[in-house]
Order: sequence, then structure tokens, then C-alpha cells
Amino acid sequence: MVRFQINNLPTLIKTVHNAQKIWRKQNWEKSIIDQDNNIEKVLEILNLYGKWKNKFHGDKIAEKIMPEIFADGINGLHFALLGLYKYANMCLRSQMESALRMIYFIDHKIEYDWWLNDNEWYINVKQKYVWGSDFTYFKQLSKIDTFDQQCNANKKIYSGRKTGDLLKRLYAQLSKSIHTSADHFQTSTGRYSPKYDEAKFQEWIKNCNDLQCYIMISLILAFPDIFKKMTSSEQDSILNKAIVDLDYIQKIQSVI
Repeated sequence: MVRFQINNLPTLIKTVHNAQKIWRKQNWEKSIIDQDNNIEKVLEILNLYGKWKNKFHGDKIAEKIMPEIFADGINGLHFALLGLYKYANMCLRSQMESALRMIYFIDHKIEYDWWLNDNEWYINVKQKYVWGSDFTYFKQLSKIDTFDQQCNANKKIYSGRKTGDLLKRLYAQLSKSIHTSADHFQTSTGRYSPKYDEAKFQEWIKNCNDLQCYIMISLILAFPDIFKKMTSSEQDSILNKAIVDLDYIQKIQSVI
């Protein structure tokens, strides 16, 4: 096997490698030192997607998309640890889209095959996503609708006016950080040096935790029979690790 020899690399690759080795070490280690408990909790939550995948055994859509949901989350954490917060947010937005697509497509298997073949039929009716505008599709699911109606205005995940609408607000926040108002992250064509930023990391952690909470609630309410197939230990892990809001937990239990 050929050994990796830094000195044998071409000049520009060697320069990039040496520069990135420095900031990878600084950012990664600083992030872990400062945020180890938060990072551990995120990893525990992300591992819960494996429990969901096991219960969807045999469903080709879940078996295809569920690993992508996990991968988007773990890759987002990887970028956040490296100080690449823009790309960490891109992963969270992708994770949200993957999870919502999976919920929709499991009950729309014909449309899933269309989508796989690049037939984006929904665009013809001026919709950006298969589930329509403003996540209104999910309000058509009876348990989600009942859950949302029971939530206080500022805690409504799927609907709301001046308050609530948390899913839409989070998506807009992630998109905003990626597009027009995104920072340059100390980066230019001649200088690529992202840095650890405690405030940005904590903001990413909050967005990540909020998103996992909304995804887990959506999965439970969209597929209550699947959730009930889990052991008591698995159910408790999902409720107590991913959904830390006791009010949400109580409403889930009353709905399903």
C-alpha cells in the first residue's frame, strides 16, 4: 500500500493540506473542549434514527431516505466542529427536506417513483416542494393537525401566524444563513481560514436540536403504529432525548 507522504505532494496541494491541518486541529479541538456535552447529546439524538430505520424494515423509501437523514445530521455536526457553519446549516436544511420528503413519499409511492425519475410534477403548479407551500400537507395528517391545535400559539410547529409556525421559521433561518446574509467566514480566494466561533456554534446546536425535535415529532405523529412497535426503552429514548419539551411529550401521548 502506498504511504501518504506530504513532501511528495504537488506544491498547491501541500500548501492547502498544511493550512487545513492547522485549522482542523484548532477548530475541531476547540469545539469539542468547549461544547463536549452539547456534542454528545446531538450524537445521542442522531443515533435514534437507526431505531426508526429498523422499524421501517422492508419499506424501500424509508430504507433509502432514513440513512440520508442521519448522514445530513452527522455531516452538519462535522462541518460545525470545523468552524464551517454555513455548510453545517446547509446540512440541517437538507436534513429537514429529506425527513419531510420521506414522510410524504411513504404514503405516495407512485409519486416517489416519479420523483426518482426527475419528474417534478409539483413544479407545474408553482410549488417548490412535493408537500406544497408552507408545510400545509402535514396539517392534513389527522394526528399532526390535532397535535398542532392543542399547542399554544408560540409552540405550533406546522402552523401559526404572528407566533408559532416553527418549522417554517427554522427553514427560513437556515436558508438566510446560507444565502444573502451569510458571513464570509474569514475566507477569500487567497485565504481560507475558518475559525471556531462560540456564538455561531451554539446557534447551530440550538437549530440542530430544534430540528431533531420537529422531525421526531413528525415521525411519531405521521407513523404512530411504527412508534408503538418500539420497545418502551426506545420510545423513552426518543421522547426524553430528542423531545425535551414536556408539554410536547404530553400532547404526543394524548394524541397517539
